[in-house]
Order: sequence, then structure tokens, then C-alpha cells
Amino acid sequence: MWINRPEFPLSGPGFSFRAILAPVKQKSREAGLALLEVIVALALITATMLAVGANVVSVAQGHRVSSNYTIAVNLAQQKMEEAKARGPLANGVATDYPAGSSGMTFIRAVEIRDVSFSKSLRRIDVTLSWTEQGLGRSVAFSTYAFSSG
Repeated sequence: MWINRPEFPLSGPGFSFRAILAPVKQKSREAGLALLEVIVALALITATMLAVGANVVSVAQGHRVSSNYTIAVNLAQQKMEEAKARGPLANGVATDYPAGSSGMTFIRAVEIRDVSFSKSLRRIDVTLSWTEQGLGRSVAFSTYAFSSG
């Protein structure tokens, strides 16, 4: 039984209620610090999770932008190869509106024109434009090709 424990004498020269109650007060203060520590830990975890969440959104947007640039480059390269392979190249401008796999609609313009230093050489310019997140974006490529006509 706790009454007979030597740490808590109930009578005699060492008897004191403070000796009995002091450990209780110490325990409640430790419990208060533990609660404060838990609150601080939760605040830190919350701040960390908000920062990570914001970073995840930023990474997802960056991935979408990068994906659309990749699609645009592939569409421009495809059109440039088609223009070079079609035979005699006539000067002019053509525009079409291909849709990418992401559902984004691109504006693709192809311009074929003479160059001043050769009668059989043509310059092919391909430009792809699109609007994403309120910003106009574009990629442009140029090459030269021989024309038999």
C-alpha cells in the first residue's frame, strides 16, 4: 500500500503535505508541456503539409506545360517533314488547327518562301501557338529544302 511507502511518511518529523502534493503538481505541469508540445508539433506538421501541397500543385502545372510543349514540338516536326516530303514546294502560307492528346487545340502555321541566294532552295517555317493558363505560348522551327519545281 502507498501509505506505508517511505517516500510519503504520514507522520513524524519529515511529514509534509507538500512532499505528497509536489509530485502531483510536477506531473500536471509535465502534462501541460506535453500538450503544448503536441500543439506545436501539429502546427509544424500543418505548415509542412501546406508547403508540400502547394509544391505538388506547382509540379502538376509544370508537368502540364511541359507536356504541351512536347506535343507542340512533335506537331511542328511532323508538319515540317510533310512539307519537305511532298515534292515541289510552292511558296505560300497554310494554317491548320490540330488537337493534341491533352485536348489542347494548337494553331499551326506553315510558310514556304524563296531564299535570295538560290533558285531551287526554299525556306520552311513552322510555328505552333496556343494559349495556356492565360498565357500565349509558341514554338517555331525553320529549315531549308530543295525544290525540284
